[in-house]
Amino acid sequence: MQERMFKDMFESVLSSVNMRIDKVVKSVMKLKASIEYSQQDINDLKEAADAIDTMDKELEDIQRGFHKTRRKILREKLEEKLSMSMEFLKKTTSPGQILKQWLR
Repeated sequence: MQERMFKDMFESVLSSVNMRIDKVVKSVMKLKASIEYSQQDINDLKEAADAIDTMDKELEDIQRGFHKTRRKILREKLEEKLSMSMEFLKKTTSPGQILKQWLR
C-alpha cells in the first residue's frame, strides 16, 4: 500500500514537472518566434535606413550640382550685364567719366 501511494505521489510530481516543462518549452518557442519576427523587422529597418542614407547622398549630389549650375548661370548673366553696361558706358561716356565712376 505504501509502495502504491509512493508510486502515485511520484507520478503526480513527475506529471506536474512535465507540465511545467511543457509550459516552459511553449514559452521558449513563443519567445524564439517573437525574436525571429523582431529580428526580421530589425533587418527590414536596417535595409530601409541604408536606402535612406543612399538617397540622402544622392540628394546631396543633386543639390551640389544644382548650386554649381545656378552659380554658373548667375555668373554668366552678371558677366553679360556687366559687359552690356561697359559697352553702354563706352558709347555714352568719356573714358575720364568711366574712370571717375569706377573710382567712387
